[in-house]
Amino acid sequence: MAERFIRGEASSVIAKDLRVSARSVQRWRQAWDGGDRRALRSQGPRRCRG
Repeated sequence: MAERFIRGEASSVIAKDLRVSARSVQRWRQAWDGGDRRALRSQGPRRCRG
């Protein structure tokens, strides 16, 4: 994903491809821009707590 940030891809395009919210991508981008490379590491699938 870092490559996509470097290329300047829109958060909405990345979000659609990854099936996440654009806001999530924006948060990852902010963390990445701030130097937190761990922000882009997968934390595995999330389970819905219903």
